[in-house]
Amino acid sequence: MSSAPARPRGRTPRPPTWPAGAPSLGVHRGDAMSDEQTPADRLERALRDNEARRKAAAELAAKGAPETERMRALQAQLDALPQSERRAILNSIGMAHVSGAPRPLAPLRASGYSDRFRLRPVRWSVWRALPHVSLWEAVLLSMNIEPRERMRSELQHGPLRGARRVGPRFLSDEAFERLDLCRRTLSLNGPLHPQGMQPNGSLLDAMACPVLLSEVAVLLERASFASPNEMSLPANVPEKPESREEREDRRLKACEDAGLTMPAASVGRLPDGIGKVAAAAGLTRQAFSDDVRAALKRREERRKAGSR
Repeated sequence: MSSAPARPRGRTPRPPTWPAGAPSLGVHRGDAMSDEQTPADRLERALRDNEARRKAAAELAAKGAPETERMRALQAQLDALPQSERRAILNSIGMAHVSGAPRPLAPLRASGYSDRFRLRPVRWSVWRALPHVSLWEAVLLSMNIEPRERMRSELQHGPLRGARRVGPRFLSDEAFERLDLCRRTLSLNGPLHPQGMQPNGSLLDAMACPVLLSEVAVLLERASFASPNEMSLPANVPEKPESREEREDRRLKACEDAGLTMPAASVGRLPDGIGKVAAAAGLTRQAFSDDVRAALKRREERRKAGSR
């Protein structure tokens, strides 16, 4: 019975990678670079090579620029086609691996940052319909800025503290100068008059004090601050809405102005031409007739009351 030689314990040593009998270099990295030029020469060579690479890249980009612009124009034409036609064109030129789907839309930013740095246009039709506005709103409107609650916090705490508390700065230093001027001139004797009491009972709560836009515009103009023309116009307060009785009487008068002979009683038959008058008013005959009969009934009641 033959026994195999004993296997040495531990890891087997790796064979040498350098050829047997070959002389060792016996030099370090620093010794191999000792025959080269000085560090300044090597740096100069590296900068020269980098400049050559940049020049070659610029020449390549300039050479391919016309083709790139042409490809962009063609891609725009391709994107304007329906998806089925894009798919057919790509397949016909051997580009079946390219997707024919429309390009994805750019994702929206997070809701907290989507409109933080964007100022909204002023809704002058809304602001001019108000009899008065708060002082801080008037200051922002004088700069043609739509008032927002975060801007009020910045105005209230000043340009530095407001910027740290609210986040990004919406307003320039001019907004604080205008606010300071309005605060100093706000008085029962003018030139900027408060227009009412505040919920907390303070008449001169500067930030929330109601003021007239026209007075703020005049004050800022005297201080060489520009303001939109919409502030100088009188408030466009809507008129009192028409009552039901006034509407019914107006429609009865329209029938009489059209030359129709109206019955004396509300239960009588209405003339045939009332349909044309109703159509001219943009109403149905039934709705128009109900208003006319109501007006006739009130006229009849007044006539009976006067005959007593």
